[in-house]
Amino acid sequence: MRASHKKRLARLTAAFDAAEEEAVARRTELRFNAVLCEIIRDAMQWRGIDPAASRVLLDAEAELAEFRDSPALDEADDVFMDAHPKKRDEEEEPVDWLCEQLDPVARRYLDGSRPDFQSAPLIRLFAWALVQPRLLPAIWYDA
Repeated sequence: MRASHKKRLARLTAAFDAAEEEAVARRTELRFNAVLCEIIRDAMQWRGIDPAASRVLLDAEAELAEFRDSPALDEADDVFMDAHPKKRDEEEEPVDWLCEQLDPVARRYLDGSRPDFQSAPLIRLFAWALVQPRLLPAIWYDA
């Protein structure tokens, strides 16, 4: 094979990999958001807050309703990520990093206060939802 053909194939493969990496990242984000939405909705219902009061939650769930996932697609994404590992800090796990970032935000809600459900980012609503079990039934909101 000529060198010019090899270079062309390398460029085409790189472009395909970049597009696939972007698609995999988007699907991973949507799967993560689906988990967040479920936890937030459960916490809101547990506290007697109508989930319809959160425009942010409703918008995220509407976006998720358009997402068509399947076990085969999830498995294909896992294979792609295994074949194209991202370079990251080996000392810190992504879950540990997320917990470290959320902790100061979550502590804000330990006094029973609530975020602005209309405009707070989804991750802030998630931080609020995470502390709700720690409050047990001590805090009750009028819906």
